[in-house]
Amino acid sequence: MFCIGRLDDGRQTIQPPPWPLKQTWLKRSFAMLDCLEFTPFRNNDSPNVARYYGAWQNVG
Repeated sequence: MFCIGRLDDGRQTIQPPPWPLKQTWLKRSFAMLDCLEFTPFRNNDSPNVARYYGAWQNVG
């Protein structure tokens, strides 16, 4: 599974939707999968918005 989304890093004002997600919530929610990569980043066109991309793989 590959995800790209807004990351709640605690430094931005949250205005929904879409709602940013905390890294701890994401990892806990997908704990049944192996986390292959999780990378926070910011785009130059919207530097105040924290984002992430992550990849998970089925363990079984």
